[in-house]
Amino acid sequence: LIFLMASNIMGVSEGRPSRLDESPQPRGYVCHRLKQPLQIDGRLDDAAWHVLPWTEDFVDIEGSQRPRPRFRTRAKLAWDDDALYIGAELEEPHVRAVLTKHDSYIFHEDHNFEVFLDPDADSHLYAELEINARNTTWDLLLTKPYKDGGQAIDAWEIDGVETAVHVDGTINDPRDRDRGWSVEIRWPWRG
Repeated sequence: LIFLMASNIMGVSEGRPSRLDESPQPRGYVCHRLKQPLQIDGRLDDAAWHVLPWTEDFVDIEGSQRPRPRFRTRAKLAWDDDALYIGAELEEPHVRAVLTKHDSYIFHEDHNFEVFLDPDADSHLYAELEINARNTTWDLLLTKPYKDGGQAIDAWEIDGVETAVHVDGTINDPRDRDRGWSVEIRWPWRG
């Protein structure tokens, strides 16, 4: 189970409530196999990315009753024998990022893109990776959700992860208007 979230819209790529159940249902996405590895440079311009479909636009984390986010966030995913690849595009008119130290609590200060990876889909012992527009990352392991008393294990590191960011604009300059930023992640299966 892969859960994606972006704090520039405070939303997630998650489904709407069904008629039988008022809780949101996760959206599906077919993750295609790559024929060759992608270059991780923060730009989604490799030929392999061009043929892959986008996820649906992210929606508000509070559910479908909330207004649609003002800014578009969407992602693409792929895999090969060695890794999971995630590419995301975050529309943002004023890209902001101040934190530069690995394992900083990015979500406290900066807009970010987050990936939650739960291999057995039980919401226990899952990995989280957060990244800001300066390519600062925070990777952690959660024993269980915070709401259930889970503790973040900050010392845990994703072995071999590669990340890159491309900003289409200027960081921390409110005098101009930016298009946004994109992120690429290569998350090795061994991680």
